[in-house]
This record gives sequence, C-alpha cells and structure tokens, in this order.
Amino acid sequence: MKKLSLSVLAVLGTAFIATSANAAIDVSNIVTEMTSNQPAIVSVGGAGLLLFAAAAVFRYIKRAF
Repeated sequence: MKKLSLSVLAVLGTAFIATSANAAIDVSNIVTEMTSNQPAIVSVGGAGLLLFAAAAVFRYIKRAF
C-alpha cells in the first residue's frame, strides 16, 4: 500500500510540475507580448516559478514520509 501511495504521489507531483511549467510558459508569453523588450526578465521569472513549484512538490512528498 505504501508503494502504491508513493507512486501515486510521484505521478501527481510530475503532473503538477509539468502543469506549472506550462503555466509559467503561458505567463511568460503574455508578459513578453505586453513588454516585448524584456524577455530575459520574463524567462528568469518563469524559471523561478518552475523551481518554486518543484520545491513545493518535493516538500509535500518528503513530509508524507
């Protein structure tokens, strides 16, 4: 049962990170269209959002065990 819950958490964490990455890309595209001359700032913000989401998933999985 513990292995099953671990695999479910891993799949959910991966899906959450992938969804967050897509959301970060969408946000960066919108902001890039609005500013159109600051792509470096937007890419750093998108990467920061992705790292934040990955850290949150890691902490959740770590807390479960």
